[in-house]
Amino acid sequence: MLEAAVVLALATLALRVSSFATALRLARWLGASRRSRVAPAIERVAWALGAAGRRLPGGTNCLAQALAGQALLRRSGRRAVLRIGVARQASGEFAAHAWVDCGGQIVVGGAERADFTALPPLAGAGS
Repeated sequence: MLEAAVVLALATLALRVSSFATALRLARWLGASRRSRVAPAIERVAWALGAAGRRLPGGTNCLAQALAGQALLRRSGRRAVLRIGVARQASGEFAAHAWVDCGGQIVVGGAERADFTALPPLAGAGS
């Protein structure tokens, strides 16, 4: 959980003080920086991000969680794809949501994603 908290805190901070492109580059760098010796179960990554997110200011932000989730999964050698979806709410307002797909399994952001139309994956946002 400590690793998830650190990566999530960095992703949250990057989104607050820089652009999405910079946060995405940071997540890619974190994902490639060190391979975990033992690949944690995907469910364990999801749990750790959820637990860390509840304890960190801004940690429940779906984009920060998705960036962190992708980085953590890539560190263990898994292919993880960052997905972004859009929707128009009943009020007419535009909404967006981010999630991570790893081998067809949604790791973070899965509960809300059914309400959103997925955009094509971003160039460089996959593994």
